Amino acid sequence: MTKFLAVYEDADKNRDCGIYYNYEAYFKDTFCPDTRIIFTLDMSVSGRTYAERKANLESKAIDYSNNMSEIYPISWGEIAEIQDFFATNGKRYGLLTDFHENCIC
Repeated sequence: MTKFLAVYEDADKNRDCGIYYNYEAYFKDTFCPDTRIIFTLDMSVSGRTYAERKANLESKAIDYSNNMSEIYPISWGEIAEIQDFFATNGKRYGLLTDFHENCIC
């Protein structure tokens, strides 16, 4: 299942943010060429080996942490989904302590 966070600004300079569950809805919202994509976060872990998946998750956490100030307007439910993604996978790949220390989840 595809799930990702997207932050974008439309042609009228209105900022929007949300979690998308399919590309069709995302492309519908960002189709206009004047739309500026600010930040996207793919909420899946990829890689062939455990080490690659762990590095991929760590990289996503760093990107998320560096762009937290850009992620608005966002609902509390969407924040909870993002934190749940990092908590679940952080536990799976031994990064939960680091995520807690850096306020990722």
